[in-house]
Amino acid sequence: MVTPRPRRRRQRSAAPVGSRAGTATCLVETALSGTDRPVPGMERDDARQVMAETDPGRLFDIYARAMRETQERLAPLFDVLADAAHTEPELEALAAELSRRQVGHMRLLADHLAEIGGRREGVAVETAADVRWLMNSSEVFLLLVRDRGWSPDFFERWLAEAWKRLLLPARFGAG
Repeated sequence: MVTPRPRRRRQRSAAPVGSRAGTATCLVETALSGTDRPVPGMERDDARQVMAETDPGRLFDIYARAMRETQERLAPLFDVLADAAHTEPELEALAAELSRRQVGHMRLLADHLAEIGGRREGVAVETAADVRWLMNSSEVFLLLVRDRGWSPDFFERWLAEAWKRLLLPARFGAG
């Protein structure tokens, strides 16, 4: 008598999600937007609110809140992306592109700040953009919030006050 052979279950493979860089891009863009889909930087609600603000001190309060909320979503992804970029050329290129874009956005904000009279004398627009780029980075957020135990709310207040002290004319002061 021949015993029937057990039927092999066919393994289903997961649906392809694209390249690692494509997946990372989608995750990062969605985290940046704060919605369930990617939204270009200057089309996001927080960017529009910042660029519409004409009070330099208030601008930094709004921007620091937006950056804290963004970094809470984004910083863990950037941490993984930075590690993976060491061995994956496509991810290295993505990280470089995201950094270039962020520098461009910081330059737009620096230009806007200068237009509304919020640039400290002696601080070049490029320097102001670079200071915000540095302090707005996922690395700084992770160092202070994750590694040093700062609360996200404390980070937000510190960020706004630091930007005000470093970049605004004395007449605006810092609280």
